[in-house]
Amino acid sequence: MDKRCVGCGGQLESGTIRARNMGQAVHSGPQPGVIVSTFAFVRPGTPTSGNPVKAFLQGLHEEPGDQLFALEAYRCAQCGRVEFYTSLA
Repeated sequence: MDKRCVGCGGQLESGTIRARNMGQAVHSGPQPGVIVSTFAFVRPGTPTSGNPVKAFLQGLHEEPGDQLFALEAYRCAQCGRVEFYTSLA
């Protein structure tokens, strides 16, 4: 598929997104000090209620949760612009 830059019309090259190593920048989470380099576009779902009974009922009603979409990255070989795309689902 021939993708063109929306800025200058140059040829887009496929690539990946990588987090830069920031050392011990992360001090919380399951493994402190580990930088996670997986990125996704998130379409927020219905926030879960703080009330446990209402939260349980939300689960029973199958209210939509967050939807994650993988990102595709492209860089223009002519102007350097970076564009991100996701699936349509």
